[in-house]
Amino acid sequence: MKKSDFDNYLETSNQAAALIRNNLERTAELVRSFKQISVDQSSDEQRTFNVNEYIHQTLTSIHNAIKQTDIEIKINCDADLVLSSYPGALSQIITNLVLNASIHAFDNAQNFKQIEITAYRETDMLNMTVTDNGKGILPQVKQKIFDPFFTTNRDNGGSGLGLNIVFNIVTSQLKGEIKCDSELGHGAKFSIKFPFNVN
Repeated sequence: MKKSDFDNYLETSNQAAALIRNNLERTAELVRSFKQISVDQSSDEQRTFNVNEYIHQTLTSIHNAIKQTDIEIKINCDADLVLSSYPGALSQIITNLVLNASIHAFDNAQNFKQIEITAYRETDMLNMTVTDNGKGILPQVKQKIFDPFFTTNRDNGGSGLGLNIVFNIVTSQLKGEIKCDSELGHGAKFSIKFPFNVN
């Protein structure tokens, strides 16, 4: 074997080892996210947690459901924002809003698809918005989107419960409020506000 062949072999082996390591690290992160989200969603316990990290964990746990959609998800949240609340409730809110937008918000022909999640503290309240740059919501649809069993996607298996679940979590469990603002052709914005410490 020539020295050049051996050098090429070493380079290829190092690249393969780095790729395997990166994939293993991503897999480990996925498993950690799945385990934490699963525990939180099956528990009604309140705890203190980092909001930014938890949003990322939640999105990691639903990565497979949205990876084929070509949607860019942008997160605006201070790295040190800490909340004393119900993490499972926050996970369900983010999951349902992101999946709902991925199903309803965009036309196939749209080139740039984005969902933006913003969270920040304002006095004793947590404010969170989930905004998309999709096609917007018809006024007559917007009036009913939080109603149970209302869906515009019945033919494709939509249950009409996703946004109703979000509404009930925000208003009942978290003692907060949620509203939707949307115009045709200008996307949709879901604004959520609830106490920073839920008792």
